[in-house]
Amino acid sequence: MTMTPIVRSLVLLSALALASSTAGCKKFKKTTADAAAPIAADEGDPETDDDKSDEELSKKVGEYIRNCMNTMSAPIYHSRRVYASWAPKAGLTGRETKVYGIPKVSGSSKCRAAATKAAKMKPDDKPMEEAGENYAKAVVAAEAVINEAASYYDQHTYKDDKFAKGKEIHTRLVAALEEFHKADNAIHKEISEETKPLAQRQLVRIEKEEGKKFRWHRRNVLNIALELVEVGDPGDEEDEVLPATYDASVDTFEKALTALRDYGSLHRADLTNTKKARIGASFAYDNFMRSADAYLKESHDYGRCLHGAPATAKSKEGKVDLDKLPRCPDGGTHEFGQKYDEFIVTSNANSFPW
Repeated sequence: MTMTPIVRSLVLLSALALASSTAGCKKFKKTTADAAAPIAADEGDPETDDDKSDEELSKKVGEYIRNCMNTMSAPIYHSRRVYASWAPKAGLTGRETKVYGIPKVSGSSKCRAAATKAAKMKPDDKPMEEAGENYAKAVVAAEAVINEAASYYDQHTYKDDKFAKGKEIHTRLVAALEEFHKADNAIHKEISEETKPLAQRQLVRIEKEEGKKFRWHRRNVLNIALELVEVGDPGDEEDEVLPATYDASVDTFEKALTALRDYGSLHRADLTNTKKARIGASFAYDNFMRSADAYLKESHDYGRCLHGAPATAKSKEGKVDLDKLPRCPDGGTHEFGQKYDEFIVTSNANSFPW
């Protein structure tokens, strides 16, 4: 068995979480309405069956996203990378001199409960429910052996037994982490297949109901930000990025953000003067734009990092292997993902136009 380090940051989890929560008749990240939120009907307009179905779907996937994927995936992958940084792939020899242990994780019981709850929610989706159940089981198993190993190394017991128990734990740890990785990929696939079309349907709904105004531009920026983060940090087994494809995604995001900025400069008064304007919407818009600009800057920095990758990190096709990419002066995958996460958190805390 091997312990291949996987660069699975919180970015994808946050991105998927944009389709997770609800607010009234509406509904992308961990809190209130955002990128994949169901669209609230105007006063007097009846909620359609499609609106109701999308809201139910948002709530269901939200259980998996908020309480499982966002809570567990990044910490478990972090623990896996720390352990893999010093533990030999073939297993411990007992002669290791640099022992960094493994960070503990928590939250599996909450995920277990969320998966059970989601399985009973509408709409029925057997593949998603099966993926959620397998993910929860894998998380419970991984948490148990990770924390067992963490205690063993934290207490320096390996110095007393010459890694005897460490060797036994290693076999179980590798197996549990590989099972988790399979389950994590499976649930990401199922959730992504639902949330991406959901986000696009709701973008179309916004344009139909009110045109390309603040809400349409805001959602469009968030949808494209998700596409960018998936291109820049694919999080799969290959974990490779083609710089040219990444550049095109950055350009698309920058254009969407510019379109929102241009609309905002011409219609800023609409944030405070319309009947449905919300107090603080103008302030929320400014916060959103500052955070989006910070993410865009980091995206450009990360692009320079990809283009500057050494030959040892590139394939014949020019793709950059993120596991072989050295630390870059302007930041790498971690900083890129971190800025995206910060952008999503800011977005959910700063809703506009109302």
